[in-house]
Amino acid sequence: KDEKSSLNRINVLRKNLNERKNLIKNFSSEINYLDSNIGKLTDEKAELERKLVNHKSDYAKLIRKTQSNQHSYSKLMFLLSAENFNQSLRRARYLGEFSDYKKVQVKQIERLKTEIIQKTDSLNRNKLTKNELLKSKEAEATKIQNDEKAERALLAGLKNEEKKLLAEYKSHQLKREQIDRKIQQVIEDEIRKAEARRKLE
Repeated sequence: KDEKSSLNRINVLRKNLNERKNLIKNFSSEINYLDSNIGKLTDEKAELERKLVNHKSDYAKLIRKTQSNQHSYSKLMFLLSAENFNQSLRRARYLGEFSDYKKVQVKQIERLKTEIIQKTDSLNRNKLTKNELLKSKEAEATKIQNDEKAERALLAGLKNEEKKLLAEYKSHQLKREQIDRKIQQVIEDEIRKAEARRKLE
């Protein structure tokens, strides 16, 4: 009964060990996926930051060019200095397109800034999840070590108990054999005595 109970406990421990080892495998897979995702997000963020720097640089050049042109003459003078009406219309269209282009550049810069913020948030979430998974993995690894120690201790205890019981069994068996021999000897003595009495009679 003790052996059966102990073996059941060992089976439960082994089952828990296997479950924890599978859990650690799952954690490792998730961590590898997050590492890959973090690498990808980092590269994407770096690319967005590079584009933002370029857009800001282009926009700064555009502004400097506009300011230098404004120092030379105003928009109105630019329109009035046209040689004819068609040229004046083209210049008006150019000024409008130039203004629209500046707005597009500003929107591009703002969009890139927003994307960088989103990538940063996503990166931080992935890193946080990874850290939590690593802690869980370490906790499960500690539990596995404790379970393995408990299993080894239980097995060692069982072996010691088995040796003790076998020694006791052998001792009892020896005593029983001695008793059997004594009983046999008594029976043989009684038979001889009975035979001797019969002969005398």
